[in-house]
Amino acid sequence: MVLAPGVTLAPLREALIAAAHRDAESVRAEAAAAVEAELAAARADAGVLVERARAEALERAELEARSREAAQRREAQGRVLRARREAYEALRDEAVAAVLRLRDDPGYEALLDRLEAGARERLGADSTVQRDPPGVGGVIAHDGQRLIDATLPALAERALEALGSGVEELWA
Repeated sequence: MVLAPGVTLAPLREALIAAAHRDAESVRAEAAAAVEAELAAARADAGVLVERARAEALERAELEARSREAAQRREAQGRVLRARREAYEALRDEAVAAVLRLRDDPGYEALLDRLEAGARERLGADSTVQRDPPGVGGVIAHDGQRLIDATLPALAERALEALGSGVEELWA
């Protein structure tokens, strides 16, 4: 292309460069706005995620605390039950030891007579009665089908059983 003498392209070139700069600045401004919008959205998403994580962590902590509390209650209840069982067993052992000492009491023969008479009344006159069995005292009677255990330890056990829940008042 041939230009007329004295005509220059400099103003056109400057106008094109200025338009390019304006376009570039507009593209940069749009890109910066898009980046800011993306950052704002990312910050909002991060805030939501942090709040959700915090809520989930609190929920897990509450669940763990309730679980530990339940485990501690079960453990404490187990200790109480073990202590009650041990106390009951100690009471039973004391009761058995106390009734076995009846064998040394002067009225023991009269007790054996009453236990034997009661057993024969329930099983019949021809029932077999063992008086004062070694180590357990009392009587054991049977008629071939039925058995009456009126040994001293068995009588002590039945006396404790008869107390029922009343025995719990001892350690309540």
